[in-house]
Amino acid sequence: MESKFLYLSLLLSITGLLILAYVTETIEPPISKTADIQSFALGKNVHLQGNITSIHRFDGGSMILTLGDAAGEIKVYLPYTIASNFREQLRVNTSLDLIGVVELYKGTLEVVVENHNALGVCE
Repeated sequence: MESKFLYLSLLLSITGLLILAYVTETIEPPISKTADIQSFALGKNVHLQGNITSIHRFDGGSMILTLGDAAGEIKVYLPYTIASNFREQLRVNTSLDLIGVVELYKGTLEVVVENHNALGVCE
């Protein structure tokens, strides 16, 4: 009888972990304003919408964008693997919808986009 409970609890645990893994990949954080992003958000995902106000392209292919909304501006880092997919679409005044992780770089908060599915260019 104990072995049945052991197998049942193991099955329920694995099922719960699979559901949790699926849900964490599909849930998006609520849309934030750039001014709301403070140091307490370090390491957390944020969802931003705004317009590109400036672009800096690095020799290696990565980019730093300045994203502005009605509340202010924040730097957004796109690694080469993501920037290369959007190189032709990204221009000043282009509207973006993105999800990224808040990080600290040289004392300044920035958002790092880690997945090309987390960046949307609005036409």
